[in-house]
Amino acid sequence: MKKTLTKALIADIGSSSVRIFSLEDSGKMTLFASEQLRTEHRKGNAAIIDVSPLPGMLIRHMTSFIEDFGPVDAVAVTNQRATAVIYDDSLQPLQEAISWQDFRTTGRCMSLNRQNIRLAPNQSATKIEFLLDAMDPKRTGINKYKAGTLDNYAAAVLSGGNLHITDLSNASLTGLIDRELGIYDHRVLEALKIPEEILPLPVSSIGVVGYASALPGSPPIAAILGDQQASMIGQACVGQGHMKITFGTGAMADVNTGTRSLYKDLLGPNGCTEIIAYKTADVCSYAIEAIGLSAGSAIDWLCGTLGIVDSPSQIGPLAESVGDSGGVCFVPAQSGLGTPVWDFGAKASLSGIGPGTTKAEIARAVLEGIANIGADLIDAATDEAGIGDQTSPLKVDGGMAENITFLQLLSNITSRQINVAPHREATAYGAGLAALTAVGVYGDLSEAVADYEPSMIINPTKRADRTRWLDAREKARKNVPALSAIRF
Repeated sequence: MKKTLTKALIADIGSSSVRIFSLEDSGKMTLFASEQLRTEHRKGNAAIIDVSPLPGMLIRHMTSFIEDFGPVDAVAVTNQRATAVIYDDSLQPLQEAISWQDFRTTGRCMSLNRQNIRLAPNQSATKIEFLLDAMDPKRTGINKYKAGTLDNYAAAVLSGGNLHITDLSNASLTGLIDRELGIYDHRVLEALKIPEEILPLPVSSIGVVGYASALPGSPPIAAILGDQQASMIGQACVGQGHMKITFGTGAMADVNTGTRSLYKDLLGPNGCTEIIAYKTADVCSYAIEAIGLSAGSAIDWLCGTLGIVDSPSQIGPLAESVGDSGGVCFVPAQSGLGTPVWDFGAKASLSGIGPGTTKAEIARAVLEGIANIGADLIDAATDEAGIGDQTSPLKVDGGMAENITFLQLLSNITSRQINVAPHREATAYGAGLAALTAVGVYGDLSEAVADYEPSMIINPTKRADRTRWLDAREKARKNVPALSAIRF
């Protein structure tokens, strides 16, 4: 049975911003505050985040909410995953955090892989090693430090330094733990010279893990989830076989695979990775995740670099003004290709342009290209997850979920019904539902998402032939042989 007037306060920490939401047990979610974090991409594949303002942002905005609207019953944290941060007992970072998009440790990962320690540069493991090597290469003062990811840092700040924890949905993206056992892999720790004592304790994703004593009333910290895993809950993907795809700068497709780990390898046979979806006190749920390196970034290129339109909102109507792309074919690979081929040396391609090619046809080709990336991800993830039903609905969120022309193309190309998330901010909504479940508003996640209704349903109107696009994808590959040779 639901209680009344129960509120969760949610900290949503992204790569470039911190946002504070509230979620009531009525389902009403409100954005209370938003503030930017400084991110910077530098030469040499460096990507950093200045997290030094983060403690002040969290405490200031969350305290203001409680002072303005009264006590809250639970706190949730959801975050961009795998960013590495080192800090001390003062809760101040000792260096700039290293984003998951930082690839400076690619060579180190390749060296470790030759030693049969399989890590990828988008995981946290070698980023933490990199930070420690820069500060204390001999590890002589190592006990003065704490190392973790953004969820760990936020929990430390909110608890006034009392908690040094990470939830298993985030920990599964670090490369430091055994996913099946939920404990640190000491072989990896020894290879990287990372003492377990400086790492956070892995805990459940859903359940009270401590108290936000730095906030008025010390509300319980009741949910901690990685962003994609929170989005799964926000889109009611809490049962085996349920799937969603998020279109942001890149694309992430996740398929819930239930309570059994399917493999230990870094990558599966289709180029997907297994993650922990969430852990409750009683059960651990897993997911297969497929990654597209370029999606919304292609829209930014179309608007900013090419200047075909002034804003992303104009792309859908422009593409819809023509019946097809006129033979133009676009492969989004500005950052290479992810699942299923994993080719960092691939380059984006735009082919089939003739004297009569129009802006509308190029715009439509770009949307088709992103939709084909989505089809790649869903095909790879469902096959790897062993999902036999190839017609079940596909739940979609992210910025591109507002583009109806794109959604129709995605439906046609995947031959699936598209269910658009009822909440634009599915990540924050999912984290809030998890926290309310943890404090007893709902009996379990299935009850929490029982009222799920998509904001829009789109059905296929015709069957699309992917042959030409798949041929173009193959031609886009191996443009930089040294990068294409990288394997993890």
